[in-house]
Amino acid sequence: MAMVVGILVVVSLLALVDPQQHGPSDKNAQKYVDTRIRNLLEEWDFVVPRDAFPAVVREQFFRTLSQFDFDDGNSDHDQEHDESVQPRVSKAEHPDAAFLARLPERKPENLPETHHLVRDLHPELKELAERVAIDQNVLSEPDTLNTKWKQFPQLFKVIRVSMDYRHWFEAHQGHNDLFSVVEEPPGESRKRVVEHFLTGDQRIAGVSKGDVRTMVRQLRKWGFEGIVEDDAIRRPWFVCFWYLAVLSQSHLPKVSPEESWYGYFVSRLPETPSMNPAVRDSSKGFREGALLPLARGLGIDAPSTTLTSTLLTDIEEALAYEVWRGRLERQCNQLAADLMHQLRSSRGSPERLTAEYEIWPYGTVTIEVHRGADKPKVTKRKLKERSEKDGINAFVERFREQRGVQ
Repeated sequence: MAMVVGILVVVSLLALVDPQQHGPSDKNAQKYVDTRIRNLLEEWDFVVPRDAFPAVVREQFFRTLSQFDFDDGNSDHDQEHDESVQPRVSKAEHPDAAFLARLPERKPENLPETHHLVRDLHPELKELAERVAIDQNVLSEPDTLNTKWKQFPQLFKVIRVSMDYRHWFEAHQGHNDLFSVVEEPPGESRKRVVEHFLTGDQRIAGVSKGDVRTMVRQLRKWGFEGIVEDDAIRRPWFVCFWYLAVLSQSHLPKVSPEESWYGYFVSRLPETPSMNPAVRDSSKGFREGALLPLARGLGIDAPSTTLTSTLLTDIEEALAYEVWRGRLERQCNQLAADLMHQLRSSRGSPERLTAEYEIWPYGTVTIEVHRGADKPKVTKRKLKERSEKDGINAFVERFREQRGVQ
């Protein structure tokens, strides 16, 4: 059966060229293109009436893959159609908006003339493929009469693959500075993405819904409102990606930690997040390959058997700025109290004790206690609170008890 289907597919593609004319066969090509257009729309869960005229279905296809259909109130519909085929990905915009920004900008009245012969749709399909393509080297053949017909299968393949949101996003995962999840996702853009362009399995193997919801809550608590509760259900891999990306130094300016408390706070985060899909797509990989290194970098003494839910709770606590600062201060105070107790417990001399400790991030801390004195003398390096880099300050203030503390 599989062999028969394969033969039929080959025959249908070969039929795109009429052997008698040594040129394109409009009838066969028309049927092939219309079938692929309908199949893609149905794959993306758009309603396509079975009795709809082919020209109507073609119009629906181009309308679906145009920017005006995804307007969130920010587009200027009076702009002339941009003839450039280069994808437009603005810096630091929500990835849902960036995904759809690759589509051609059109006025509703400027859709392709879908009632024409299918050969006239080739330029429109090629422009669309080149705009959305993840790999920009889409087609290398010149647009001769025959190569245009041969290009149709490749054009539809490029469009189908490139409009798979997860596939597109993971192709850009090393460039997460292009995107931002600080603000709420554009409503209509997000709706179209999650309803139509999330194909295949969106889960993270072994990571519970409860753990993903915890990550969403934490991210939103820290002011990253571009991740919403529904993402825990519709695309949990997306939540895990941004959890690791946000809690890394990859999106922050380079800074020497010695310059400030804020710099030291940031220096505990991994320089780059664990973005390998194998790390995110299994419970052992995500927990042991991503969360455990993050937790240990934050100073959490977590054995390898620690549950994901426990790690997430400990990470949240370790990122509470005032709690972190207080813990370091208490460490110095406890050492001073221990030294004072040691002096008072000794009989006769000495009259004082001095000790030096290496305490991160102070470096060498000197503690001196005198018999009869109420308080020990603690000498340690003083640090500025804030960094000289605004990006560092803005990030750390997300983790303070009162957001925006100066």
